[in-house]
Amino acid sequence: MKRHHLPLLMLGLLFMIFTIKPGFADAATKQETAKVTVDQLNVREKPSIKSKKVGTLKKGTMLTVFDKTKSGWSQIQYNNKKAYVSTNYLDFSKPAATVKRLSHEKRKEIKYAKISNVKNKAAEKKANSILRKHADKAYAYHLKLKKQEKIDKPGQTMPGCHYFNDSDFKTKFNQGNKLSIVFTNYEYQCGAHGMPVVTSYNFTLNNGKQIKLNDVLTTKTKKTKVQKYAYNYILKNPARFYPDLKQSNVKINSNTQFYYYDSGIVLIFQAYEIAPYAAGNPTIKIPASVYK
Repeated sequence: MKRHHLPLLMLGLLFMIFTIKPGFADAATKQETAKVTVDQLNVREKPSIKSKKVGTLKKGTMLTVFDKTKSGWSQIQYNNKKAYVSTNYLDFSKPAATVKRLSHEKRKEIKYAKISNVKNKAAEKKANSILRKHADKAYAYHLKLKKQEKIDKPGQTMPGCHYFNDSDFKTKFNQGNKLSIVFTNYEYQCGAHGMPVVTSYNFTLNNGKQIKLNDVLTTKTKKTKVQKYAYNYILKNPARFYPDLKQSNVKINSNTQFYYYDSGIVLIFQAYEIAPYAAGNPTIKIPASVYK
């Protein structure tokens, strides 16, 4: 029986038809990762503001961008189809560092951050030393509470009750050369509830320097502007805060905790400082335009 062979060229065309998705043939060479920076980003069928909207993406959504047009649109894949979003609302910057969560070797409930993949290894080592010291201090305070527990003997009146101090963290900002990590130490001494204490660590990873609020708000004028902005925010959102607060009650000093966000800083206040315990640790966003 005589066999028929398809020409090699036809075989190649069939392979391309069945293995390559339209519009993504060159994705391997062009694709980038980006993050949505607005609360709601419209996804359109074509790279035009007049094009049909096919969906929306929330702030913080991570995308694979396959191509970028000169007119300011990024090509993505949405519901398995080619679509477009405005490039202006995407952040293509890479993380400043890789952040790993570790447990203290003497108490697993005390977590701490260890960073890696920082170009400046001296800066990486410096930041890691500071983050590790936080965990060691948290453990030392835990031991102090255990000693106090033996003196107070809460188990006599509250069987099974024990004092402790645990710690965990969240990475709040990790872009460009800036890193913000916020720790919450939770102290409990057999009361109605424990007490959370927040400590923020902000670094510039090109040199490993720890940034305090005084490094951002370098003058009294800048601090006053931020204080006024924060107080006005409280007045506009009264349900979250104490009703009788004055502007002077909103403390802006070296002890005020904060972290970076893409357009400025976020102030963090301790429990009971400007709001009831149920409010937790209130935060207020301060755009950079307020203090620049």
